[in-house]
Amino acid sequence: MRLKETIEAYRRNDPAARSGWEVFWLYNGLHATMYYRVAHWLYEHRLRFLGRWVSQFARRHIRVGHWSAT
Repeated sequence: MRLKETIEAYRRNDPAARSGWEVFWLYNGLHATMYYRVAHWLYEHRLRFLGRWVSQFARRHIRVGHWSAT
């Protein structure tokens, strides 16, 4: 799925999303998806350390999670 299609899916499924730009700049879930796709591509192309690094960077950068998670 391309980035534009993913943004449109977020807009379609979230009634609070007003524009594609808003989704692109402000939605952590979209950022997590983009990081995941990059990390997965790297891992599948045998660049496993770099894929893992991207995954860990995203984890610390985005901080998507439940408020009670430890």
